[in-house]
Amino acid sequence: MNRTWHYVSLVCLLVVFLLAGCAQTSAPATPAASSTGSGKAAPAPAAESKPASSGGQSTTISIGSGTTGGGQYAVATGIAKVVSDHTSIKASAKPFAGPAAWMPMIASGELGLGVMSAADALWARTGVNGYDNPTKELTMVMYGNLLPVAPLAVRNDSDIKSTKDLKGKRVASEYGGNASMREIVTAALESVGLTWNDVKPVPVPDMASGITALQEGRVDAACGGTPTHATAMQVDSAVGLRLLNFGDLPPEQANNPPKELVDILQKHQPGATIYLQKKEGFLKSDATSFHYPEVLVASGKVSADLIYQITKTVYEYDKELQPVHAWTQDWKQETMFNPNPSIPYHEGAVRFWKEIGKWTPEAEANQQKLLGQ
Repeated sequence: MNRTWHYVSLVCLLVVFLLAGCAQTSAPATPAASSTGSGKAAPAPAAESKPASSGGQSTTISIGSGTTGGGQYAVATGIAKVVSDHTSIKASAKPFAGPAAWMPMIASGELGLGVMSAADALWARTGVNGYDNPTKELTMVMYGNLLPVAPLAVRNDSDIKSTKDLKGKRVASEYGGNASMREIVTAALESVGLTWNDVKPVPVPDMASGITALQEGRVDAACGGTPTHATAMQVDSAVGLRLLNFGDLPPEQANNPPKELVDILQKHQPGATIYLQKKEGFLKSDATSFHYPEVLVASGKVSADLIYQITKTVYEYDKELQPVHAWTQDWKQETMFNPNPSIPYHEGAVRFWKEIGKWTPEAEANQQKLLGQ
């Protein structure tokens, strides 16, 4: 009995030794055995650097613009690519019928950025000309291209030779609530002493529809948009288009317009400038027209750090943006900052403009004036 007991005890002891040995040989290597030879654990890989933001905002951001295929959408797409390529921010363009459609999303912060005219920015912030409510969250980031406009166009075979000849004629109107387009035509009429009561308004949903109505003979005049707009070029190829000089001012006087014409234009398109439009697109000769600035705006609900980084990136990589589209060719460092904007700058943009020495006492005075309105 004792012999059996001793035998069992020896077997159990042998099993214990075997188990202990296995545990020792299978133990993982200690972190101290790093390749640095320092005797310390190797540091963990650094997390991807992301721009700081407030309120738990993500580093994805959308840019509101006009419809796909248009110049604003091309600008927004170009900016989104530059930002996405050179930062950890994932930016994308988001098309809408017009800025009035995406303005509520700027107010809520759901939409971070937008491309629009400087005049539209003013109207949106103050709640006039088709913008139901003032959007105080709308702020400026930077200025872009000057957009050439063909205020009113007629068919080549029309007997209408001047803007004054439009009295009693059918003129495309409304433009689907696009305040900027509507104000362009209103300014053109007023430049020769006409109002909408002097013509026959024909509502159209957008610029392309107005030009198409002109081609089909349903209107006698319509806004030509930009001279190189795809629809305008197509209609010009089909029936021929002719621009009516703004204010019926001869082209040779375009760069020295009378003050009354300048005042009319500023009333309907703040920031616009009368100038000599060289022949291009459907223009067969030089004409008196005007251009106005397109701008990049931001929601005030987006963090200053995020807008600072976006402003800095677009500014520093402007040459990558320029080849994207005809409009982006003029998004250049030397013209991106305007000390007298239509709306106040976002605090993140202010930080960048100060950093590179663009912010002047004039800019600060204008900023405080706009913030107080």
